[in-house]
Amino acid sequence: MKREIKFRAWHKENKRMYILGWNKLPNSDVFVTLADLFKYGEDAILMQFTGIKDSKGVEIYEGDIILFEIWHGGVECLMAEDEARKENKTINWILPHIILWNNIRTEYEIHSDKSNQTDLPLNCLKQSEIEKIGDIYSNPELL
Repeated sequence: MKREIKFRAWHKENKRMYILGWNKLPNSDVFVTLADLFKYGEDAILMQFTGIKDSKGVEIYEGDIILFEIWHGGVECLMAEDEARKENKTINWILPHIILWNNIRTEYEIHSDKSNQTDLPLNCLKQSEIEKIGDIYSNPELL
């Protein structure tokens, strides 16, 4: 399986998200690269693309806030999903979750401070079940 390696960065001073490649400076016609913006790395918070897109085809990066479907009140890697669909159980969109990297498990996980659920591996969810609603820097009010 081929995985795209992409990055974006939150500029602390400008309070703006930039993608790897050419970026237009705010209120200007000047385009610069991500490397030009963050020469010393102190002003940047770097985030990696997870390799996953949401149900609308939007790329999911570390630090993104997502909603996802849950069947019948619980998630166990959604293994019971097919049974729930057969029984016409309803879909519930649950609390917003943040995409985080887990260094111990070496995987992306979904995390919520407001949920009593344990963190789940992001790869347990299907693309059709994820909706990106923002990120922790541009939209902290969503948490």
